[in-house]
Amino acid sequence: MTALPRFVIHDFRQLTKNQLKTAASKFDEFLGRPLRPFNEIDKDTNRHELDRIVLIDIFELEKSLVDEDGAIPLLRRKLAQEPSIRGSKGAVKKFKGKEGAVSATAPIA
Repeated sequence: MTALPRFVIHDFRQLTKNQLKTAASKFDEFLGRPLRPFNEIDKDTNRHELDRIVLIDIFELEKSLVDEDGAIPLLRRKLAQEPSIRGSKGAVKKFKGKEGAVSATAPIA
């Protein structure tokens, strides 16, 4: 863990009043949206929107970060393939159970 002291994190105390107001408003709008399991981060459109809100609307960073060919989508794709995140979880498909209910919890074999 020797690299941890060099890990860069944002100091939220440094946000302007306008950034804090934007954050509160955007997070209120976002509240209640479902998130897929973390190993599906590359397919989770709500997480993609949350990234855009934080990075572009609040931190006011370059929009190119969240473009399809930007750094954040690339990071999502890499994280989704990371064995320590993906583990033994395969892609998930929908199937009909015994009672005909649709479930999305069965891993693809």
